[in-house]
Amino acid sequence: MLSQPAAPNLWNPTVRDASSIHNKRLCEVKFNCDGTLLGSATIDRTVKIGQLSDKSVMATIRIIHAIPCIVSIAEICWHPTDPNRFAVITGDKIVDIWDVRATRPAAKLYSLGNNIHAAWSPNGLYLAVGNNSDVLLVYDMLEFKQIKKARYSYEMNEIGWSINSDYLLIAYGGKLPDSGGIDVLSLDKELELVHTAQSHTGNAYSLQVDPTFRRLAMSSGDSLVSVWDLEELIVYRGLQVMDTVTHISFSGDGNFLALAGDNHLVVCDAESGEVMCRVDCRMKVLGLTWHPSLSLIAVALDESTARERERERGREEEMRFRDKPPLPTPNFLKLVSFDIPLSDTASVSTSLSLSLSPAPSLPSLL
Repeated sequence: MLSQPAAPNLWNPTVRDASSIHNKRLCEVKFNCDGTLLGSATIDRTVKIGQLSDKSVMATIRIIHAIPCIVSIAEICWHPTDPNRFAVITGDKIVDIWDVRATRPAAKLYSLGNNIHAAWSPNGLYLAVGNNSDVLLVYDMLEFKQIKKARYSYEMNEIGWSINSDYLLIAYGGKLPDSGGIDVLSLDKELELVHTAQSHTGNAYSLQVDPTFRRLAMSSGDSLVSVWDLEELIVYRGLQVMDTVTHISFSGDGNFLALAGDNHLVVCDAESGEVMCRVDCRMKVLGLTWHPSLSLIAVALDESTARERERERGREEEMRFRDKPPLPTPNFLKLVSFDIPLSDTASVSTSLSLSLSPAPSLPSLL
């Protein structure tokens, strides 16, 4: 079933600056597992860890740790249960494992290409890393060594895990002409492909598993977002809320889905697909993350669109008021909050294995 966007905002979002944490374009933003810390990375190769002042949607953020990197940063990946531990995924074949209380990384993991995405297993024992050569590596995070490797002959994008940490879920593209979907790999069987499901007519890019492991959402080049029942591994809803969705994040209870692309943020009900609100960010969205227990979303924005607008506005103002003071530097980290409480206790799926029955493609469900 294809869900069309609703016209009004059913929720009333509040948008505010996080603070002047960065004055460069952000390329990544992620909350840690308990929502006390926010990690962000910029195009100027700096990772900053901010601490939230309290557990409310109006919390302020104070920087407690800054990490300079010598190469570009692809992603920040937090440990699923340890709020102080995180991985910095860089584009130079290195993954650094950090503790926010340390001044140097606890370990360095070496890969076989420029890394683009990583996902920590739910039990915290493994880290899966994909690179731009379409090679998937799995590391043992107790001994900090590579234990599994798989090479793709087609495009491999974002990675997820099953709740029992036995299966990896890979968003793929190009296996067949104009196709995208999910591959399921068995960790115990040397990353053997045990199931595949095509769901899109374009390459699949973003893939997110909800924190309760009931659902999975995936975006594609065909402008659709497919929402899956993770236990049955079938698509139960298709969303078309904007031309291109590049970022996906679930609420902590798994009931709502934040989608971003171009200059817009859209929040949908994950079950019905109903659009709850739209936010015009006025800048290109480069990342978003939903707080694990609050109705709070952090959004990373692109400086290039903002600065071009400010330059144009500045030129207009200069023509009218020559002595007007310079315009303020745009803030590239916004916090979007809602007066909607999330479920206090999210029911996490207790299924220990995926049902690998054949999954229908999305067009058949529209």
